[in-house]
Amino acid sequence: MDVAPAAVFALTPAWGLEKVLSFARKLREQSPVWARGHTRILTSIAAGEYAMHGATNYHSAMRLKEKNPANLGVALVEPVPTRLHEAQAVLGTATNPHTVLLWLEHMASPEVQRHLDEVEPLKSSIYAHVSALRKAVEGKKVSVAAWKWFYQREDIEKQIASAYGFPTADVK
Repeated sequence: MDVAPAAVFALTPAWGLEKVLSFARKLREQSPVWARGHTRILTSIAAGEYAMHGATNYHSAMRLKEKNPANLGVALVEPVPTRLHEAQAVLGTATNPHTVLLWLEHMASPEVQRHLDEVEPLKSSIYAHVSALRKAVEGKKVSVAAWKWFYQREDIEKQIASAYGFPTADVK
């Protein structure tokens, strides 16, 4: 089993850093097979090479499940880790910030969220009332690594990788 540091990082708001690092150390103790990239490991699972993978992007796993419904099961384990992905924001010094705000409002509209579920399956927002993702997490505990966590992400992911026992390179 492999659990990506980015997804484990997203458990920090719900669990706190010490529990997240303890979880990472417990994963290491199980001698998992580590992989890089969701496509590679999901393809290996669909081919029967491995039995389990943790914390892949939900949309990636569900897209593969559509192609291999008999060979792949997907579950959302609570708390469901969520994080900023393809984040968009307004630059504070933007010449025309209202233009960007209109774009963000458009992206949040029910029409665009439905469209995202159709053309980019499961890349809509868990906050959009019409989204498939909102329905998927409905009634579940969700750990949201939102903007206030964003600046800590790199440091926490390094700590998780260290807890996994990964070697590091010092660049000078």
